[in-house]
Amino acid sequence: MIISLPQKYSLNLIGDILSNQVMIEFDEIQVQQSRESFLKFIQNTQQQIYGFNTLLGQKMPQPIKDLQNYETKQLKQLLECNSVDQLQQDLAKITLFVLINNLILNSGVSLNVLRQLKELFNTQTTLHLPSSNFNTQYYDGSVNWAILQSLKNLSEYDTIIIILTKSLSFATLLYNTHRSLKCIKMAFITTSISFEATNGVICAFTQLVNEVKQHQGQMEVAQELYNLLTVDDEESDLNLSLKRITHNILQDAYSTRCIPQVIGAALDQIKFIINRIESQEIGQRAYEFEFNNNSQIIKDIIYNEQNNNETELLLIDYLAIAVSEIGAITERRIQRLMNPKLTKLQEYYEEYLRDEQSLFGYQYLANQASNLIQKNKKYCHPVSCDSMPQTTHLEDINNNFEDSILKMQHITNNTNQILAIDMFLSSRIIKKLELKEGKLIHEKLNAIVQQVLPIENTIQVAQWLEQFIQL
Repeated sequence: MIISLPQKYSLNLIGDILSNQVMIEFDEIQVQQSRESFLKFIQNTQQQIYGFNTLLGQKMPQPIKDLQNYETKQLKQLLECNSVDQLQQDLAKITLFVLINNLILNSGVSLNVLRQLKELFNTQTTLHLPSSNFNTQYYDGSVNWAILQSLKNLSEYDTIIIILTKSLSFATLLYNTHRSLKCIKMAFITTSISFEATNGVICAFTQLVNEVKQHQGQMEVAQELYNLLTVDDEESDLNLSLKRITHNILQDAYSTRCIPQVIGAALDQIKFIINRIESQEIGQRAYEFEFNNNSQIIKDIIYNEQNNNETELLLIDYLAIAVSEIGAITERRIQRLMNPKLTKLQEYYEEYLRDEQSLFGYQYLANQASNLIQKNKKYCHPVSCDSMPQTTHLEDINNNFEDSILKMQHITNNTNQILAIDMFLSSRIIKKLELKEGKLIHEKLNAIVQQVLPIENTIQVAQWLEQFIQL
């Protein structure tokens, strides 16, 4: 797939980039004209613009030299950290795409540098990124250096660095929004299997119940789950057969009954961020300008006005809480799976809880889910509130993206693992129930259960879910 730049962002585009199905092209004549126009603009203005002064042969301000020298000293250490972390490789792909997309127009960067960046992206060059334990307040700048080290010509580094910094922050938001939406899709599948295993009351997912509050996410999640759990508007065989065994159930517990409300609220938040991204309300460029020939002044330089990354940090904090809540309600449902008194399925549980490979049965998985959700609570601390001055002679720019990248990695991986535990346990209890009752679930869910049953551990189930779910 060939994409012409500049390009608007969408989660489908991010998915294509991550699957290595995208090559980029741009109109070189348009880029050259834009460069000439921008250089003329800088020459005519009387203001000093950080990052563009050296295009005219001017010297960089000393504070910026200090920052560049600091990063240069770290470069050797960074390049020795040849990380195989898939998250960092994925993030690098998106950052590089955003960088090139941002540099196409109004950057003043030479056509030669853009060609090299395009070649780096199209050849899918493996980028050498810092290890996850590399800790510096200039983390984002250091990652930028690691990306750019593949280029032979770094003479325009100071021009590119401000766009790179903004590109990394925006790419971090794009990547984590993509992963968060995928987590929602995983939750649909695992919740449906778990719902059947715990004999859920399906009326909690009907349109009548979930339209009361008029919350869009709640209604969408309820409809999705209802569709997964029914065939031609009929309840699954498992639901019907177990209701003959179980009496006097008016409604399920919170962890089952309120799935549409909780996951729906998370979906609303993720969709809000997607809309912000796709509507370009979050500026994709590091700067823009409007030049008045009469006054010889710049009306707006976004770098000077709005280059703080607080917007992206806040939205990533929202994502962290939303994804963590998906894990939290799933963990509570796992505890019900392990308690026969709560599920009303006592006669099946003695056999089910016995795992020949473990003295403790499957209870250790429930304990693991509980531990993971406790960790998520810690990681949900908002990075956006931790703004602090970097030095006495530099601006207070909130660049805590090391924390955002790492915390979202932990939260998403932990939540995916909790969903995998839910799927692993639910599939096995359904298998035990079928030995007693015969075939109990319809083909849509049974096909999924049959794929999960041969998988030996929850780590592999989590990997299977990642591959199974497509956005």
